[in-house]
Amino acid sequence: MAGDGVRDLVDRFDTHPIVALGEMHGVEQGARFVEDLVRDLRFSENVDAIVVEFGNARHQAICDAYVAGGDVASTELRQIWQDFAGAGPWGFRAPIYPRFFATVREVNQTLPAKRRTRVLLGDPPLDWSSARTWQDLATALEDRDAHFARVVESEVLRCGKRALVLAGAYHLFKATWPPFTPGTGLVQILERDHPGSTYVVLPHDNLRPRDRVAIATKLATYSVPLLAHIAGSWIDDLPAGAFLGGRTLTKMDGSTYDPFDTCERRMGELGDALLYLGPFETLTSSPDDLHPHDEADRAELRRRIALWDPRLAAEDLAALDG
Repeated sequence: MAGDGVRDLVDRFDTHPIVALGEMHGVEQGARFVEDLVRDLRFSENVDAIVVEFGNARHQAICDAYVAGGDVASTELRQIWQDFAGAGPWGFRAPIYPRFFATVREVNQTLPAKRRTRVLLGDPPLDWSSARTWQDLATALEDRDAHFARVVESEVLRCGKRALVLAGAYHLFKATWPPFTPGTGLVQILERDHPGSTYVVLPHDNLRPRDRVAIATKLATYSVPLLAHIAGSWIDDLPAGAFLGGRTLTKMDGSTYDPFDTCERRMGELGDALLYLGPFETLTSSPDDLHPHDEADRAELRRRIALWDPRLAAEDLAALDG
């Protein structure tokens, strides 16, 4: 099957103001696909904004200035992704994140002002400098999906605009299951208030071990990149755990669990399409650079690590000083 995922994804904006794409944290191929999207001429013609999870909304003015072509110091710019609370005290430090913002800036400079793409930062505006207790952080973390939804609603949907939403797949599921609270995910909030507004594209980046051979054999017939529409396809009735199982999440107490162990949802209940970028074993990571930029950055990281979870401080401090 031929694949033209960029073209097919842009086509989704003909029927939906919001296309939500699962951002594959740290995966190089996922980042390249987004960059190809941004560079496609039809993207700027059809899309007004990109709303990203990996940016602290407190730095929206910095982001606006930079992607519009303004002069922004690197010390200010990197706050956007390094102050992202959803990734803990380090934020995101993989090269793919500054490269994303640089790509949007580069493309915008070739376009007339009315066609330039705005980047909206979806994560809550946490002020790390004023955080003194875990509760200061918890308040922002608990509001992440709701805050993201408010940004999309106020800056996109109410204005009659169209936007690409980039966030981890866990924020984009159209349905949920215990122990997650129904209706609290980003897309669930958007669909509750704006039914039919969002087209959800889930990324393929893993398979449950016992289902891996059968599913990988079918996916191997696809070209890359491919947007495989789920409704009415062989993917529709498959259990979500087959595509998303085998993963573990870490709780705040340090224990781990697989959220798909008890999931009885079908893939068709969770999303509208699957983005296939190649077999899981061919995907490569863009590793975080954990070297502090300077002594001030080192001192602030020490403070954040201790604030986030003192029980994990030894491991993170070893990485910091390594």
